[in-house]
Amino acid sequence: MGTEYSNRVDVQVLYDVRPPETVRLEGEVLEALRLSANTQGRPVPVAIDHAPRIDFATDADAGDGDGGAGGGHEDGDGTLDHVGPFDVLAEVLRRREQRKLRKKKFGDATALCCALCGRTFPARLVRAAHIKRRAECAPDELLDLNNIMAACVMGCDEMFEHGYVAVAGDGLIISHRLADGDLATAVNAITGDRCVAHNPRSARYFGWHRNFWR
Repeated sequence: MGTEYSNRVDVQVLYDVRPPETVRLEGEVLEALRLSANTQGRPVPVAIDHAPRIDFATDADAGDGDGGAGGGHEDGDGTLDHVGPFDVLAEVLRRREQRKLRKKKFGDATALCCALCGRTFPARLVRAAHIKRRAECAPDELLDLNNIMAACVMGCDEMFEHGYVAVAGDGLIISHRLADGDLATAVNAITGDRCVAHNPRSARYFGWHRNFWR
């Protein structure tokens, strides 16, 4: 006879967090740690000609900045003065649902039309972009295909993401944040065009985007 669990609740996995990476130490270092542990933590010199080193990533390491802590500077001969490894290990969260959303929305199309500028590009140059910012979405909104539109990496995705362009209630693209220079030129190039992703089901997400970037 089966057992009834009246208080059982369903749980949903939102994301996985991997355990921290381990650091591989050289034999001499491991032996020094063993000896130190056997002598109440007394420091034990490591008899090697190079000291083990662990580098921790900082915000300055993540970009292509021209200075700052952990960065470097340009020498007179036109090369970058850099010390240490070129790559660092970074722990990131992976969007588990993103690939499924893209597959469901766009299928196996090799070329996609950007919902903002209307140009067609190879699929690898077009993102499955959330209309309502993903970090602000409820779980059901994360899975709603009406909250996804095709936005090219040629500028449209970033201009929408940062609120420089928005989609009005009538589906027309509008200039939404102050822009100047070449950015203003890019914004003006699509202002007044119709966003093909706008429809009665996606309208509330575009409305959220306009209000967020007031």
